[in-house]
Amino acid sequence: MVWLLLEGSQSAERAFSPVTALWLAAVPIIDAISTILRRVKKGQSPFKPDREHLHHILLRLGFSSRQALVVICFISALFAVVGVLGDVFNVPEYIMFYAFILLTVLYYFFMLRIWRISVRIRRFLNIK
Repeated sequence: MVWLLLEGSQSAERAFSPVTALWLAAVPIIDAISTILRRVKKGQSPFKPDREHLHHILLRLGFSSRQALVVICFISALFAVVGVLGDVFNVPEYIMFYAFILLTVLYYFFMLRIWRISVRIRRFLNIK
């Protein structure tokens, strides 16, 4: 996947801009950045395994593995569409980049509070 993104955005006949590549791989990039920052903030090794990745959160909310996969694929497709549309409509790269950074920051702060948020969601959806 990374090779395709690099080849598509960095070759002489590039198919899309480098910032579009970020949007095409947004979910794993944003989740990894957020997880590493949360671990460092807690004073833990950024390489320490835990259950605070997006798929673990979805499983805790009561989604099956397959449902969690569908949700993550849907979110990934949505972000990819944003990136491709930005490229097609010639949205300036700096705007697309800052939008990506803003999304990453929002995700990070959302995930800092995910356990409290997940309790509320579980209560709302009546999930035990």
